[in-house]
Amino acid sequence: MLPLAAAAAATVATGTYLNAKFSITTDIKNLKLDRQARASIGQRIQELGDTCTLYSVFDRANPEIEALWFEGQTWTYGELKMGRFSTSSLKITIY
Repeated sequence: MLPLAAAAAATVATGTYLNAKFSITTDIKNLKLDRQARASIGQRIQELGDTCTLYSVFDRANPEIEALWFEGQTWTYGELKMGRFSTSSLKITIY
C-alpha cells in the first residue's frame, strides 16, 4: 500500500511542478477565453452586417471605455471616433 501512496504523491508532485513551470492551467484558461472572444466577435460582425466598419464599431462602443494604449498614453473609443488620436505622436522606426 505504501508504494502506491508514494507513487500517487510523486505523480501529483510532478504534475504540480510541470504546471508551475509551463503554466499549463493558464494556457488552458486563455484558450477558453480566446474561443469565447472569437465567438463574440463573429456574432458582432454578423449583427453589423454590411455596416461592419471601424467607425460603426466605435459608434456602438461605450465612448468612455479605453480603447487604445500606447507608450503610456490612452485613448477612449469616443476620442478615437472624434479623431482626437494624433498619429504624429507615434514614433515609427523602420529597420
